[in-house]
Amino acid sequence: MRLRLPIWLARQLYSRDNRRHSKVYALVRFAIPAIALSLAVMLLGIAIMDGFQYSVRDTVRLVTGDVILCEYGKQPIDLDNVITLTPQMTQRMNEMPEIASVRPVRTAVGMIKTDSTYQGVAVTGVDDFTFLEPLCAMGDLSDTTLAEGANPIVLPKASAQKLGLTIGDKVVLYFLGDKVSVRSFTLIAILELTNTAQPLAYVTNDLLGRVGDWQQDQYTRIEILAKNTDRSLLDMETSLSDKLIQSLSEPGVTHETLGIYTGTQINGGVYQWIDSLRPNVQILLVLMALVAAFTMINALLIIILDLTQTIGLLKALGMTYRSLTTMSLAIALRIIAWGMLWGNLLAGLIIWSQYQWQWLTLDPNVYYISHVAMRIRPVAWIVVNVATLLLCLLLLLLPARIIQRISPTTALRFE
Repeated sequence: MRLRLPIWLARQLYSRDNRRHSKVYALVRFAIPAIALSLAVMLLGIAIMDGFQYSVRDTVRLVTGDVILCEYGKQPIDLDNVITLTPQMTQRMNEMPEIASVRPVRTAVGMIKTDSTYQGVAVTGVDDFTFLEPLCAMGDLSDTTLAEGANPIVLPKASAQKLGLTIGDKVVLYFLGDKVSVRSFTLIAILELTNTAQPLAYVTNDLLGRVGDWQQDQYTRIEILAKNTDRSLLDMETSLSDKLIQSLSEPGVTHETLGIYTGTQINGGVYQWIDSLRPNVQILLVLMALVAAFTMINALLIIILDLTQTIGLLKALGMTYRSLTTMSLAIALRIIAWGMLWGNLLAGLIIWSQYQWQWLTLDPNVYYISHVAMRIRPVAWIVVNVATLLLCLLLLLLPARIIQRISPTTALRFE
C-alpha cells in the first residue's frame, strides 16, 4: 500500500490533463528529446565503432587470412617463397573444425598496360575467386561465360578507373622477372578494395603455374581463414596457430620446415589503428550519459518546485519522505522512459536504414570501406539502456533530497 499510493499520485499529477494545462510540464517536456538524442548517440556510437571495427577486420582477414604458412625463414610477401602443399597437409587442415577455408596462393610481379597508361600490380593467384564476393562492386566472380582458354582477372576499383577498364575489357598483363611474359585477360569483376601495400590483381593459380613453371603442388604461401567465433581475433589466431604447428609437425605430413604467421603480425598497424579509435567512443558514451542525467536533474528540480504546495500538503497529512521521493522519482521515471523509448526507436531506424541503403558513405582510400558500417550486439544495446536508466535514477536522488527540506507551513504559502 505504501508503494501504490506514491505511484498513484505520480500518475495523477502527471496525467494528460495536468500536462496539457501546466506551463511547467511544457518546460519539462524538452527533457524527453534531450534524453532521446543522448541515448541514440550512445547506441549509434557503439554501432558505428563495432561495425567499423568488424568490417575493416573482416576485409583484411579476407585478403590475407588469419594464419599464413610459408617457407621457413622468409616473410609471406617474399616472392621467392616456395612451399609444397602435400595431400597429408590438406587432409589435416580440412579435418580441423576451427578452419573455414584453406587458400593456396601463388604470387608474381606484373604490370598492366593500356594504350594511354600503365600500372604495376602484385599478381595473386588463387583457385577460386568467390571468396572475394563480399568485396565485389561490379561483375561476376563466378563468370562461366568466358570463351574456352580465356583468362579471367579481377582488379580493384581504383586500378580499373586509373587504367580506364570496365567489365568485359581485355587486359594485357606483363609478368616481370628473369624473363618477361605477356598474357591477355578478360576483366570479370571489380573489387571495392583499397589501402593495400600494392595494387592487387587476382588471376588463377593454373595460369601463374604455367607462367612461372611451378610444380603442381608448389605455392608461395597458404592462407588459412578461421571460423568466426566470439573469441578475440588474437586468441583465435593464437589457438589456431598452435593447433596447426602440432598437427603439421607430425611425421609424414610434410618434409619441409614451415614458417607460420598470424594476420595480426602481418596487419598489426591496421588493428592498432582501429583499437586507438575506441577510447574516443568511450569518452562520447560518458559525456552523453552525463548529458541525459543532468537534463533529468534539471527536469526533476522544476517538477519539485512546481509541486511544492502539493508536497507541503502531503507532508502535513503525514506522508513520509520516502513516499514523497518515490512519487517524484516515479514522475521522473515516466519522462526517462519516454525519452529512452524515442531514443531506441531513433537509433534503430538509423541503423536499419543504413543497413538497407548505405546512405552514409566513406572514402575507401582512407577508411578501407565505402560506407559507414553499423553493428551492435543485443547485449550491448541492453547494457547501454540499463546503465543510462540507473545513472539517471541514481543522480536524481540528489535533487530529491530537497523534498526533505520543504516545510509544510512554508510550502502551503508558496506561490
